[in-house]
Formats: sequence, structure tokens, C-alpha cells
Amino acid sequence: MTVRCDTRRDPLRGGTELHFAFYRDGRTVRGYDVSDTYRVPSSQLEDSGNYTCEVRTASKTVRKMSDGIHIQIHDNELSGAVIAAAVIGSLVVIVVSALLIWKCKTRKRFSHQDPPQAIPTAGNPNPQDVCYTYLDISRLPKGARIKHEHLTVTYATVNNASI
Repeated sequence: MTVRCDTRRDPLRGGTELHFAFYRDGRTVRGYDVSDTYRVPSSQLEDSGNYTCEVRTASKTVRKMSDGIHIQIHDNELSGAVIAAAVIGSLVVIVVSALLIWKCKTRKRFSHQDPPQAIPTAGNPNPQDVCYTYLDISRLPKGARIKHEHLTVTYATVNNASI
């Protein structure tokens, strides 16, 4: 924060040396100096207040006080907490997303299950006489498509007690 004391000198007294002092709420924050600027490198909430400046000649024969200006410094801790929460929240979302993507890529595309058990029918009383076959399409190349009009299914039952 920078506060500057703007003065207009009499053109006939242009070479007169001036000294400047700065006040906040009537208390001195910087005593007399040749600089017309008061700087607060890192302003804090407690730097808020009504600022005035006083200018005088080096000989102290002329003194003038400025009108006051109210400066309000806002507390940045809340915005810092909001930024920290946003950063942490974003990191959590990124980590969870990465874990989900990794899990999906490492998991089989379709879960491989044992084929269902054959149910004996009236013509086939013994379940051991049944052969069951199924297609596992979980290992098709990425982007491969199956055309439904070419799919046919054939079932056959073999009854042979000597198998």
C-alpha cells in the first residue's frame, strides 16, 4: 500500500524544502521526512484507518494538514483458505479419477465366469453326457465390432454312455 501527500507550492517559493509526516487515526505512522510517500510493503488488516498527512517547511514556519482519507484493508485469510480448499479438492478429484481409470484399464473388459451348468432334460438324464460351449468375446481387439446378422447358435446333444 502506498499513500502519497500531494502538495501545490507557490511558484514564487518553488525551491522551498518541504517535510512530510503521515498519521493513521491521529497517530503518527511516519515522522517528518523529505519523501512525500508513505509505503506499507505488506499491508495487514490493522493498517486500515483514516490517513492524513502534514507538510511543513524545513524552517517550520508553514504547516498544513491534509483532509483525511479512509483506507480499509480486507482480510485475505478467508480467500487464502478458499484457494487452499480448492487446490486440495482439485487434487483429490485428480487422484480419484486416476485411480478409477487405472482400475478400469487393468480390469478385464468383461468378467470371465464359469459357464452355467447344463440342466438334464427328459431325453438326457445324466448331466455328464452334456458338452457345453460358450464364446468369450472379452478379448476382441479394441474397436472390433460383431455384426449381429452373422451370428448363429447351434446346440447339439451327444448321448454316448462310453464317452
